[in-house]
Amino acid sequence: MGMYASSHFYETGFNTIKTNARIIAITNSQSTTMAKATSSNTCLAWSTVCASTDFIVSANTSGYILKISTNADLISASTLESTGVASHIVVGTSVGGSLYYVTTCTTKALGTGDTVTMPTWNIWIKQPTS
Repeated sequence: MGMYASSHFYETGFNTIKTNARIIAITNSQSTTMAKATSSNTCLAWSTVCASTDFIVSANTSGYILKISTNADLISASTLESTGVASHIVVGTSVGGSLYYVTTCTTKALGTGDTVTMPTWNIWIKQPTS
């Protein structure tokens, strides 16, 4: 038998993200820990997401996909931490918690009163192959 990962492997990982997630817009520094992502010179804005509406887990013939649904006001002016140019999105837990995923985004300058809108996007984990 070649390599194999059970559906439990994928669902457990994605369900951990669904129940604890915070999405953070950060500056040009790609973070490797939540402490770095949430530091005052990196974190621009953040939002706690709603597992029931913002995340959808689905099986795919090649693996599993976690769909992060579009949200018109995902990060609003009330949660703007700092001004700067957002270039990465972090999915993780609270400050000092777990960092789950980092991806790039279309750069956007954020200033006082701005909001961040994200389109639907996916985190995809492929089935292992031998």
